[in-house]
Amino acid sequence: MKTKQFSYYLPSFIGNFFLTLSLFLSKKILIILIKINLEHLMFYIYDLFIHVTKTNKIGEKKTIFVLSAHRIKTELSVFLKSGYNIVHINPRLQYHLLGIFFDNKKIKPYDYYNSNSTQSIKAYEKWNYFAKNFLSFLNSKYNIDAIISPNLHYKVDYVWGSTSLKLLNTPYIIFTFEDFVDSEFEKDKWKVFFYNVKKFHVTHVFLQSDEFKKIIINSKVNLSNKISVIGTLRMEKFVKKIKKNPVCPKKKTITFFTYWYRFSGSGNFASEKIKNKLLTTIVNESKKLDLLFSCNNENGFFVESFYKTICEIGKFAVNNPDINCIIKYRDGRDNWQINFIKKTLKRNNINLENTKNLILEGKANVHDLIFKSHIVCGYGSTTLLESSVAGKYVIVPFFFHKKIEKKYNKFLLQTFLNNPKVFKVIRETKKFYNELETIKYKRKIKNKNISLAKKIFEKYISPFNSSPRINCLKIMEKIIN
Repeated sequence: MKTKQFSYYLPSFIGNFFLTLSLFLSKKILIILIKINLEHLMFYIYDLFIHVTKTNKIGEKKTIFVLSAHRIKTELSVFLKSGYNIVHINPRLQYHLLGIFFDNKKIKPYDYYNSNSTQSIKAYEKWNYFAKNFLSFLNSKYNIDAIISPNLHYKVDYVWGSTSLKLLNTPYIIFTFEDFVDSEFEKDKWKVFFYNVKKFHVTHVFLQSDEFKKIIINSKVNLSNKISVIGTLRMEKFVKKIKKNPVCPKKKTITFFTYWYRFSGSGNFASEKIKNKLLTTIVNESKKLDLLFSCNNENGFFVESFYKTICEIGKFAVNNPDINCIIKYRDGRDNWQINFIKKTLKRNNINLENTKNLILEGKANVHDLIFKSHIVCGYGSTTLLESSVAGKYVIVPFFFHKKIEKKYNKFLLQTFLNNPKVFKVIRETKKFYNELETIKYKRKIKNKNISLAKKIFEKYISPFNSSPRINCLKIMEKIIN
């Protein structure tokens, strides 16, 4: 049977209006209905915003209920092609329903089953009553075999998943597809995160790397015997294509993958209530980082580096009309970024309309761009690792003063800075432009450098000689059965 490609369902204008109205009315109505034991009347309304992507009739094949499904579209395609049915809730509704019961900032979702405060206990009792009935309603209709979530630190997902596991014994499985942790500061943040949570109520956790597994084990949380390191599902197709030695395109192309120049701070990982030496250090350090990461004032060093890179690529495009220069920005996530790019080009007298080979791209598939490129630029993204194993010349524009680099070394990604045979780190603006001119026509990476890139890729991302998909499905089958 033909399977559908998973796509996140975006309601029509009417659907969005109806959802907004429902969310507006549901809080007061739901609370009243719960008091008179008629909350199930609202379930039929909420069910309108449950979306099903199926390969078989519900009940004929395993069905998984996916939280935050919009974050793992590619990965879910793997399950669909393997015959699983996908049920997912509109994320606005998912967050809204939890917010009805946890609207007090003093109650942390990660305190679930770990807190003994009277306030928390009352909130969880109300939530448990509602969630058990609602999830039972969904289960009776869709025959749900497991609940999955795309990351360990998604608080809203965790409450939904752990509730289902605790009250209905439905397996709760977490996939971490973004566990590339390479700076000392990020490692410390995760240590604090695990210190806060202490105990996870999950059935199983899939990781992409042994490096992240080490962090979890050293944190001594209750996950050691629940972990499987499989790599990354979305990388399997990519690796297969690399092994086939894809032909480089005739048209020379340079692609700059814009990076996340903001600093996430310690908000997702730290709790102010916890008296912990490492936590105190992290909170204090995060307050000092405005100098390094400052997108609001446009004066941080990362923003400055970002600005200079755009300028040089724009100039290079003007001077080399036979070479495509693509700036791949993060579409839908950061409007500030695309506006900043356009303003930067305009400020430097670079006319986008007249410079046909300078292309701003937001929605293109990352792997497609890698394969069509000869040179890849960027910082802070696994895209650089992916580009390196694909045999691309990778440049890291890192326009920092040495004193700044030394001062903030623990916040920087060491893999890119300390592997010169794989990643060409450029520390001066003029040298960046000159490097582009030098290598624009002769881009041939040494095989030994590609071999080194593969070792780094396998260490942090995914294996080359085993199948994440097959390994994942085998374990999933065991868990569900």
